[in-house]
Amino acid sequence: MIERVARAILKRRYYDCEPDMYVDLDWFFWVMENESGDIWSDAMDEARVAIAEMREPTVAMIDSGVAFALNVSIGREYNWSAYVADKHRAMIDQALKDEA
Repeated sequence: MIERVARAILKRRYYDCEPDMYVDLDWFFWVMENESGDIWSDAMDEARVAIAEMREPTVAMIDSGVAFALNVSIGREYNWSAYVADKHRAMIDQALKDEA
């Protein structure tokens, strides 16, 4: 996840504004990871900090997760892995809405 967030940071910061400077996105990431000096390690550090900040949910995120959980029918077989992933997405979606 840290690498995914770091790549998103770098893509937004460097690639999206001038994509014609790079052969393609895969090449861009290769350059960032292998030949960019501190840029890649700085992005990894930023990603760690961003993810760590999301560790503690806001009240709105908790409420969103609870509301999602209450909508699951009790007493039937359920794919709990999908349930947890969906609940996590709902909470992150709420966090993003809080900033909008």
